[in-house]
Amino acid sequence: MALALSSGSKTFVNTTFLLLLCFFFTSHIRSPSPSFNVAATLRAAPSRGDGGGCAGLQRLEDHRSKCAYLKTHARAPCVSQGYVDYLRVFYCDCGSHPLLGYALLALWILVLFYLLATTASQYFCSSVESLSRELRLPPTVAGVTLLSLGNGSPDVLASVVSFRSGSGEVGLSSVLGGAFFVSCVVVGIISVCAADDDGAQAPARVDRSCFVRDVCFFVVVLSSLLAILLVGRINVWGAAAFASLYFVYVFVVSATHLCRGKSDQLLVPILEDRVREDRLDEPAAPALQVASKDGRLADSAESTTAADTAVRVSAPALSALKLLDTATACIGWLAYAIDMPLYLPRRLTIPDVSQERWRRPFAVASAALAPLLVAALWNSKRGGPATRDGPALTTYACAGLAGLVLGIVALRTTEKSGPPKKALLPWLAGGFLMSVLWTYVIAEELVGLLVSLGYILGISPAILGLTVLAWGTPSATSSPTWPWQ
Repeated sequence: MALALSSGSKTFVNTTFLLLLCFFFTSHIRSPSPSFNVAATLRAAPSRGDGGGCAGLQRLEDHRSKCAYLKTHARAPCVSQGYVDYLRVFYCDCGSHPLLGYALLALWILVLFYLLATTASQYFCSSVESLSRELRLPPTVAGVTLLSLGNGSPDVLASVVSFRSGSGEVGLSSVLGGAFFVSCVVVGIISVCAADDDGAQAPARVDRSCFVRDVCFFVVVLSSLLAILLVGRINVWGAAAFASLYFVYVFVVSATHLCRGKSDQLLVPILEDRVREDRLDEPAAPALQVASKDGRLADSAESTTAADTAVRVSAPALSALKLLDTATACIGWLAYAIDMPLYLPRRLTIPDVSQERWRRPFAVASAALAPLLVAALWNSKRGGPATRDGPALTTYACAGLAGLVLGIVALRTTEKSGPPKKALLPWLAGGFLMSVLWTYVIAEELVGLLVSLGYILGISPAILGLTVLAWGTPSATSSPTWPWQ
């Protein structure tokens, strides 16, 4: 289920993305400001090893000194591991106007959450849902495997990014905070939405044995995590045993489903379907009233001939309607153009074979451009001079050749009328993998921004992971669970 936003909210997010993208791009090609002496400023700056980490940055007072410190300590742990150096943007580009810097970072974090939500809901969960149908998985098994993977992908990837970048407390706090957020806030919202129109609680049936099973597994996992934290270390075998708890849970759920012989839909109807018994053949008010020749209003259903009625529209009103029509069309095209920077990169690189969004040109383009995106991200993470010579060119050449072959195959095996009926699994697997890649990139940028905000505000990144990241990622992926309930 795609994330639903009003047209005004969507236009605001898209405009914000476009403006901030231009700002972040131009901020990295500006020449250094000659208004202060970097060498002189650094004489007062602490050395990198003084205090460890970014303690030297924290002890500096003015933004000029911090900007000089960041320019000469490019490998400092506090420098963002994403694609934008947010500390340099804040202290160097917006140093004289901190309120502008806070506003830009706040708007950018909203845009990143929006990208994370739409990528998960429109592409990732769509691929997961189609994969479960293609593999003919029962709803119960699909719910604890593919759907759980779809809902938890932002949390998982954000945690992986945080641990890889040395900010493990952000990932751990986001996982625990997300679990509490889903258990408390999301369940509470569902309970409120399940109420009747008059405020009475609607009946909800929960399978007791399944509920007890899930709670017991959740308690066991939290207890195991507590034991790991108390010990303070974990080896490879302990990590494998901890991860195997999930596979044990999937096995128990699958065995329970097979033993019961349940092949119907979900056991737990959270929301009761209500059908309004309104008679459609007796409208409360006429759909259209027209003026007859004698000036009386009559229902359109009562008018017998076109000669008895006439629609009277004055010339100024007709001109105003035409002007409004033209303005609406222009606004629509403007919103469409603004939406392109958000929509087009993902649409051109993520294969999407859903019936409602199928477009053959986009499908062929995604098959051809996806390998190039993988190659670009691979080279960007390698770093060093090797990204500019032979190895990088070899990677791009192999990716281009693979994209050319996949594009030709997609062009020859697809039709304009609808998605392919045969060999659908490779398309779904490609959409799944590319949506995971996009989610990883967005989560990496989001974690980098949160860590930078922690240094700017003097707040522990763990607190930001426990609050902002824990609230944002479950909210971004809670909407796709509604069609399954």
